[in-house]
Amino acid sequence: MGKGWYSNEDQSLIDGASDVARELHSPEVGPDHLLLSILKSAPPGLVKETILACEIGYELVKKRATRHSEDTPVPEHLPWNRPAQNVLEAAWDIAFQFGSEHCKIEHIFYALLQSDRFARNLLQRAGYVPEEIMSELERRCYGCVAVSV
Repeated sequence: MGKGWYSNEDQSLIDGASDVARELHSPEVGPDHLLLSILKSAPPGLVKETILACEIGYELVKKRATRHSEDTPVPEHLPWNRPAQNVLEAAWDIAFQFGSEHCKIEHIFYALLQSDRFARNLLQRAGYVPEEIMSELERRCYGCVAVSV
């Protein structure tokens, strides 16, 4: 999925996942990095409102993320691992089901919560219940992302 398929704001969150991965010394971008990028930088809107309503703390979740050794070589261009690619594909499926020409943060966040075990486990380790977060997102956007992937 390339640039131009996302709004500029949403593309910056996707690009931010690489920054989070580098910060954690990861050799690749995974779903957990995408989740952390969204938690850190979500713009005002449905996802930000859901994060605030569920009191999801970026630093708390980040502490539970896998941190690689500082000796781990981090390439200049970080590849996206297959699970992260699967999340973006699932998000696109959701977007297409609603006739959207762009994949938006709401689609990506919902795909992370619904189908990605890495993001779900990370939230659970930080003390959150992914189903409750999904319910809150669905409540705030009744019918716009509440679909099966």
